[in-house]
Amino acid sequence: MKSTITSGKLLRAIFSAVVLAMGVFLLAYAYRVDQGAIGGSNFSPMFYPKIILWCWVTLTSVMLAQSAYFLKDQPEIALNWFPLLAGVILIGLVCGLLQSIGFVPVCLGFMLFYPACLGYRRKLVLVVVGVLFTIGCWYVFNNILGISLPELEFVENFLYSIP
Repeated sequence: MKSTITSGKLLRAIFSAVVLAMGVFLLAYAYRVDQGAIGGSNFSPMFYPKIILWCWVTLTSVMLAQSAYFLKDQPEIALNWFPLLAGVILIGLVCGLLQSIGFVPVCLGFMLFYPACLGYRRKLVLVVVGVLFTIGCWYVFNNILGISLPELEFVENFLYSIP
């Protein structure tokens, strides 16, 4: 089958290549502006963004390899735009609501709604994973990494009561 610009395989390859290029450029920029540790800490302000960018570059490299090699003999599938649009809308809501209502309610809402938009229907698993992931992320950022996340007072009181 011939690839056209509207075929799912070619769109996946183009998307992967563009996102990989963005990650590489951002990673190069992160290394260029690194100014060393500040404020008596052992880490520079670019320490965590570099970790995230390396994960980004690694995952998009895998996506590009997958679209170039593993999918070459598989049949075309129709593109479903709903999960992408739902994800964009949810990320917009997350960005807009994060400072006003805090990390925990926003992350929990995202972890419950986005998998449902992707078609995952096991409600008990969605709730358990959503709650555990949200509390786990909050704990890692606040207690291990020392990065304060935006919180509401009642959520903060509840989470700090957890041993």
